[in-house]
Amino acid sequence: MLFSIGCDIKQSPPRQGENVSVKDTKVATPVAKRPANIADYGLQIDLTAEEAGSMLESTNHDWWVNSGGYFFVKKGIGSSVQGDLPSTDRWFRLYKSSNPTDTDDGKHPQNIFRLMTKKSLGDVRQIAYFKINAYNASASPNREGHNGILFFSRYQDGDTSYYTGLRVDGRAIIKKKVNGKYFTLAQPKIIEGAFNRNTRPNLLPLDTWIGMWSEVKTKSDKTVAITIAISLKENPNLDTWSKTETLDDGDVGGPPIQEAGYAGIRSDFMDLEFKEYQLNN
Repeated sequence: MLFSIGCDIKQSPPRQGENVSVKDTKVATPVAKRPANIADYGLQIDLTAEEAGSMLESTNHDWWVNSGGYFFVKKGIGSSVQGDLPSTDRWFRLYKSSNPTDTDDGKHPQNIFRLMTKKSLGDVRQIAYFKINAYNASASPNREGHNGILFFSRYQDGDTSYYTGLRVDGRAIIKKKVNGKYFTLAQPKIIEGAFNRNTRPNLLPLDTWIGMWSEVKTKSDKTVAITIAISLKENPNLDTWSKTETLDDGDVGGPPIQEAGYAGIRSDFMDLEFKEYQLNN
């Protein structure tokens, strides 16, 4: 098959931020110390990777581009497509045909960027610095405040995974997807201001490196402890972070996801770069 879109597109991925159920949990926001550095994952060599219909079809050793057309690495910085794809590009034509609504008639496949590692882990810690170079105020009805920059953890398939990250409405987010339904475990507001789809569609800073690290760990009682920590400072060497923690004890959305799964990165309706991506268990 010439073209097979990734699992998340079939599930209308920009709606992944919708709240099906919210866990009533106390969210702490203390200052957190950044975990120790480990070697960058998959950013040492310049490359261009194209979207593939499955992980097995991906020819890159480290990455599977689940959706978004392309993934690039140059001088240690990974990125989605930046700006408009030319109309002669095959991904422009394929997205214009298959999903014009979310990709602005094929110009912006990066609006639904889904990038998976080829490393399956149970307990996992991910760290990266992200920079939004442009926010694409698409006419898509799926562009809403729950979009953002997210880590995948314990990804089983397009229907089952943990997500942690930062939404364009200024909320940190911890959620899980089980059998195609989304359950929010924590969503504290960490950036002031009111989101408005038309007049203030993105509260996240542009052209600024945003630090983010996440940890998912199974405890001895089989509950799953989940952490997301975010730094909005310009200086990426600062080691103080705003941290949100919660526990998936099965009260919301059924039993915690115990199985090992893939890690990865997702962004919605933006031109994204990232660096210093670290992956550890």
